[in-house]
Amino acid sequence: MDNNELRTQEYIALRREVDGQQWRSFITVVIGLLGMPALGYFLLAAASRVWLILPLLVLVLIMQYLVQQNEMMRVGRYIRERLEGDGQYGLGWETWLESKNEYRRMEVQFSRWFVLVFFVYFALALGIALYRLITEAAADPSGTHWKIAYGAIAAYVIMTVWAVGTVVSHWRTSVSTTV
Repeated sequence: MDNNELRTQEYIALRREVDGQQWRSFITVVIGLLGMPALGYFLLAAASRVWLILPLLVLVLIMQYLVQQNEMMRVGRYIRERLEGDGQYGLGWETWLESKNEYRRMEVQFSRWFVLVFFVYFALALGIALYRLITEAAADPSGTHWKIAYGAIAAYVIMTVWAVGTVVSHWRTSVSTTV
């Protein structure tokens, strides 16, 4: 197999990977928009404390979306740098996309929207969980529920700091193929 055929096959395989990533991102969004409210409803109606994990599930969804976006941009970066990098075939797709900010504007806006909406979901889930924890703890004269509440609050703080730090540190790589 000559170099041109190898590059063509590699490009086709990478574009297929991007198509798969786009489908998984779509499924993540649908699950988030439809599934998270429904899941929240059922978890909050449960007799056990399973509702405590709802904020974590929302954060996992946010991270899953960012991972998929990063993977797509990494494939695009590889195509731009390795397959289009020498410029021998003219301006390639990924190079063209990165040539002007407005070509990536929709991806950036959609990612902002997704992260914003799901941090709102996270804040709602967190508020509901904290309200239920504190209500249970206040109704318990023995104080046992306060230990659970403090542990959950500490876990929620750690999760929130980790999630915000992850979003901030990986934002650029999830919406652009340039470093």
